[in-house]
Amino acid sequence: MTVDKAYELISNAFAGGRNAHGYLIVGPPRGSGAQLVERLLQWMYCRQSPRGCGKCADCRRVNEHAVPDLHWIEPQMKSRQISINDMRELENEVYQTAYSGGWKAAVIVAADRLTMQASNAFLKTLEEPPGQCVFFLVTDNPDALLPTVRSRCQTVMLDQSTGADLSDEIQSVVIDAMREFRPGNVVSAMLAADRLTAFLAEKKQEIEKLITKESKDAGEELDDKTLDARISSIYRETRHMLMKGLELWFRDVMIMCKGFDASAGIYYREAGDILGGSCPAGGWAAAMANLQIITDINRQLDRNMPDAFVFQNGLVQMK
Repeated sequence: MTVDKAYELISNAFAGGRNAHGYLIVGPPRGSGAQLVERLLQWMYCRQSPRGCGKCADCRRVNEHAVPDLHWIEPQMKSRQISINDMRELENEVYQTAYSGGWKAAVIVAADRLTMQASNAFLKTLEEPPGQCVFFLVTDNPDALLPTVRSRCQTVMLDQSTGADLSDEIQSVVIDAMREFRPGNVVSAMLAADRLTAFLAEKKQEIEKLITKESKDAGEELDDKTLDARISSIYRETRHMLMKGLELWFRDVMIMCKGFDASAGIYYREAGDILGGSCPAGGWAAAMANLQIITDINRQLDRNMPDAFVFQNGLVQMK
């Protein structure tokens, strides 16, 4: 489902008093998932006509996370987990009387990072939600959530297969890294891995500078642990988008190995000539195995294994 279609359906449900207490938004937490949630929150808090104008002071406050009755929860520790203390604090907040007398809302970013204890504590709140309160759980890994939590939310699956969330920068990095990569060639594998690792290192520095500046501008005094957690949160999502770009690349290679041309559902159409020369010697079966290696690389990165080692080890294995 597109963001526009999901927004239309859910905002109409709100307008008709048919909204759910909890929505499980399946999409990138800082991509289409975040876009949908922010638009819905603007609709809830906007006092203009039509609602959700995106320009008024109320809509701007939503974007700035400055609405008193709106609570944002995201992983705060290096372990990237949302703790039971986070959920207890949220529970205390949502059961208070709303400042504006209207909606109360809570957004749980990367909800798949809820610990078991936090999930159980949140489940009680979902079972007996306070009046006029809505919870938005945003994740690109819904299977990691407790089935009982998922069952108490209305699931909204956003389109993710087209790569629409990939930035031009991510696409360019993938194409540049894969331009001279040849499966089975160790030297080209190491060079491609170095390019991917260098990009991520550069992005991490940019994220650190951005978070530090934002905290200073907001007058926040962040301790090292909180600062590291915020940097890690955005960095992991950047890395996730890079891996999505690589998955699309190797899926395209697999399609090309089947003998289809660049118009047959290829995402990287502008790089069709490079894709055509990237088919492994083993043909389609080897291309499918290489795509599985990308999935394995993604899984290892999520386990906090060193980026450089994982990329080098994975790409060298390709044949």
